[in-house]
Amino acid sequence: MFTPQSLLITGGAGFIGSHLVLDLIRRYHYGGRLVIVDLETYAADPHRLDPVREDIIYINADITDTSKMGCIIAEYGIDTIINLAAESHVDRSISTPRSFIQTNIIGTFSLLEAARVSWKGRSDVRFYQMSTDEVFGELDERGLPFTESSAYAPRSPYSSSKASADHLVRSYGHTYGLPILISHCSNNYGPYQHEEKFIPKAILNLAAGKNVPLYGDGSHRRDWIYVSDHIHGIYQVLTTGRPGESYAIGSGTMIENRILLRYIIGLLAPRLSKSIEELTTLITYVNDRAGHDRGYCIDSTKIQDELGWDMMTPLQMGMSLTIDSYL
Repeated sequence: MFTPQSLLITGGAGFIGSHLVLDLIRRYHYGGRLVIVDLETYAADPHRLDPVREDIIYINADITDTSKMGCIIAEYGIDTIINLAAESHVDRSISTPRSFIQTNIIGTFSLLEAARVSWKGRSDVRFYQMSTDEVFGELDERGLPFTESSAYAPRSPYSSSKASADHLVRSYGHTYGLPILISHCSNNYGPYQHEEKFIPKAILNLAAGKNVPLYGDGSHRRDWIYVSDHIHGIYQVLTTGRPGESYAIGSGTMIENRILLRYIIGLLAPRLSKSIEELTTLITYVNDRAGHDRGYCIDSTKIQDELGWDMMTPLQMGMSLTIDSYL
């Protein structure tokens, strides 16, 4: 089992990052040095880390600054990097792709270079890249779930930038012997996700009596996983995963956006003392976005068989916890 002594988490004030930091301390009782780097862009919330400020070292910095990252690695004796820092909203990548190239590609390259120079061929270190299922494109006509061996076929600036980062990470593993790990996760949901994402936007708009936009005919299908289940997957990969390997993490169950929205309405209506019919009238179908992938789904067999991970939070439980966190 690999146990980091000094762990750097980039993007630690973001949605997944903050959940990871809090769970490492509260759920896994991590006792080593924990350094958090975040640029504090619009999607970050540093106050989420306030309850554990005494247990972490927090630095507001840009991962594209290779010199700064190298100094942080050296100053704090970093032996493990989990790179969660990323621009992740597909709509934004379509309208303003430059920031995705800068953060997701240049930022990952900067971290890799800082690690390569600082670690100088050490084997007792780890560079963990959190990727996405979107690098595999959309499901083909057979609808078979993505696995670790699925071909890369990104179709948006976001997924292309994440695919590029993955290739860089793998190349540093092969060329320089850097002990790397990659995980591909499906769509996350849970408390404190930024309101631009589909589920929090739906909850907040419905609660406020505002229209909820639904792209196209709403039949796009996604594999949704509760954020704490993903965090457990990250922990398993980091501590027991084999360097050089990638692991797919997902629920394995697809649901259409329109069905998920009606499911949210069913849970939300009694909480708001409103009828399902009344909330349903707020669904507004809008023009589909450019290059919208029809479906994603993950086959988590490898991480289940090799690392003993499994999903613990069924949709009703996870969605209820998520809804209550926003009300």
